[in-house]
Amino acid sequence: MLVKVNGKIVGHIKNEYYISHRDTRKHFFVIGQGYGISSELIPYFESKGVKEVIIIENGAKGIRKFQTSLENYKFSKEYQMPGFEKQKCYPLKLMKQIR
Repeated sequence: MLVKVNGKIVGHIKNEYYISHRDTRKHFFVIGQGYGISSELIPYFESKGVKEVIIIENGAKGIRKFQTSLENYKFSKEYQMPGFEKQKCYPLKLMKQIR
């Protein structure tokens, strides 16, 4: 199931996973040291049974995959940058790197 924010595809839901592809140069949030998820999506994900978030990162270190619980995002700090919706950002260093 595709997930859109403001008409733009930001990822998809597969079983209990929200999966999102991110380009480090475009999407890495330096202040939060991770990748944001629109705050409005958290309750939507919960209603769809999402339990885990997988970020597939494409950057200088190649393609890497990271995983954490939706709960970690739910209770993480919220940010709002000019021109963007409110986002929850969970630090990448706290996520589990997966294959």
